[in-house]
Amino acid sequence: MIVPLVHEGNVLGSMKIRKIGGFQPEDKALLKAVSENISVTIYSAVEYDKKKLLMFKTSKQSRELELRTTQVETLNEFLSQKLEDLEKAKAASEAANIAKTEFTSVISHELRTPLTSIHGSLALLLGTSSEKFSESHLGLLEIAERNCNRLIQLINDILDIQKIESGILTLNSSKQDVKTLIETSISNNAAYANNFNMKIIYPPEQE
Repeated sequence: MIVPLVHEGNVLGSMKIRKIGGFQPEDKALLKAVSENISVTIYSAVEYDKKKLLMFKTSKQSRELELRTTQVETLNEFLSQKLEDLEKAKAASEAANIAKTEFTSVISHELRTPLTSIHGSLALLLGTSSEKFSESHLGLLEIAERNCNRLIQLINDILDIQKIESGILTLNSSKQDVKTLIETSISNNAAYANNFNMKIIYPPEQE
């Protein structure tokens, strides 16, 4: 005898039962009750497995979500730190620009202006009163004028660097007499060399 296993209109399976001597009418009622209990048990077991699988998937997804959340929080902390570092670097850069601007202003007004005045006075002495000085004094005045020119040129070079950074510097190339440059450099540094009992000779003496 084939007994179907049905739960809420859904066929879950069937049972094949044999009985020696055949089945009586009361056996059918018993088999129906047994089949209903077995159907409920099978349905409950299937639903339990489904819920267990769903819980496993949900738990796995929850762990993955927690992992992703941790990774996002770590990334946010990293980005926040980098943003803070960038803000500090920006503040330091702005402070450096302010200091550079102040330094350039000091050089331009506090150094170049008095040096220009000193240079003008030296040039005036050399141009109009040179005959009043001895040859040694005249040489010292000429060295002072050249050194004054060097300092003014150094200041101009620093100001030119600012122009280069601003992209407003125009360069003009010209030929220079190397021999004259060397001789001028030796003359300008002769007093410094004398402090160390040294003498710069150009052209160098042949051995």
